[in-house]
Amino acid sequence: MRLSDYFVVINHSIYDPRHHQAMEQVMKLGRNHQVDVFFYEDAVFAGSVLLQPPAGHPSPADQWSSIKTENISLTLCIAAAVRRGIFDATEAKRYGKPITINENFKLGGLGLVAEALHNKRQVLQF
Repeated sequence: MRLSDYFVVINHSIYDPRHHQAMEQVMKLGRNHQVDVFFYEDAVFAGSVLLQPPAGHPSPADQWSSIKTENISLTLCIAAAVRRGIFDATEAKRYGKPITINENFKLGGLGLVAEALHNKRQVLQF
């Protein structure tokens, strides 16, 4: 994983106002900095292709995908995602399930958080 200026950990559900606040902060930071976003617990639903929002509202995955740039990476905690039925190609094959992760997200372990803390990067948590 490349070093970045900011590492953002999001724990809150996609329905929690703090999740939206995190997205706004990532958008601002991503204009001038590298930002690695790590979704944990119920926040991993942000990367699911299975959620259907009400008519006229964008899905969380589409909202996050719209702000993803070369400066912003989007990673779901692999353990939290798999427990909630979100699989990339590797995990889908392992568990015999369909791929349910949005193409702009990837899966990664909690070690990414430890690495960010160890490298003394700016870590923000929402």
